[in-house]
Amino acid sequence: KSKLNTNLYNTTLHTKLIKDNYTKWLWGDDNTGNLNNIENIKSIVNSIKHKWGTNDNDNRNDNSNNSNNNTDLDLIISDGSLDFDPTINTLNNQKIELSKVISIIANSSIGSSCCSKHFIPSKTDDKLISNENDTTIDSTNFFIGYLYLYYIMFDSLSLYKPTSSNSNNREFYVIGKKFKGITKHELKNLYNILDYYVFNSSIIEKEKIPITFVYQINNFLKDMSNLNILSIEKENLLLTCYKNLYNKEQEGDIKTYKKYNKTLKCDNFLNKKKSETIDIPKYKEWIKIFNFE
Repeated sequence: KSKLNTNLYNTTLHTKLIKDNYTKWLWGDDNTGNLNNIENIKSIVNSIKHKWGTNDNDNRNDNSNNSNNNTDLDLIISDGSLDFDPTINTLNNQKIELSKVISIIANSSIGSSCCSKHFIPSKTDDKLISNENDTTIDSTNFFIGYLYLYYIMFDSLSLYKPTSSNSNNREFYVIGKKFKGITKHELKNLYNILDYYVFNSSIIEKEKIPITFVYQINNFLKDMSNLNILSIEKENLLLTCYKNLYNKEQEGDIKTYKKYNKTLKCDNFLNKKKSETIDIPKYKEWIKIFNFE
């Protein structure tokens, strides 16, 4: 069975992987791979249905909650990134986030899974639209809304921040297991939402989202925020240690170095042997857990 990668068209077009296998990639109706274009999502759905589809459900009941999408995809992955340039209208970024969700739902089979990169909202998101008075809570409502869309489409949902992911950025991964299915009518409604999307739209009315779900998402946001803060504090600590080491070696200020080193314990970070006593056991444990031996 096959995998579908929903990454947006970008500079990876020039990499060897795509250039040498161009006909094996699906770029959609306009040949750009831009999932913000509904017609591209529909085109990819049709291409997959005709290439890998095994079930003829075109005459299924539109009110059925157990319809699949004529595909045999087991896993859909998306690692697409966003442009956080302050000059870029954030509406486009929100549409990209939403289009990834919708394209995954449109192409999923009953029982299939997904793993998709997304980004937590930021205060600055609401300040990038000129002449509008949107608040951060509005972008959070959008964030909670599309996550709840995942939640009702899959049997189980996990929000995951890999250890390998930069701890001071906003990225995380949504892992959905066992897709439940969607009707043609419901999918059409999702297409319309994306087609006519307005900045900071909630996607799903707040009243229809259980408060317990909101609490869980808020806890996740707090955890992500704490992780970001801890990462920044570590960077500041290392910069201070490097500065003191420079002063010690270049200016001979041993007294100041010892003073700060006693508090910050810089030797634990700057001494290679001490660092190895921390890193190597962690690497060995990782190899053992994931059976890489």
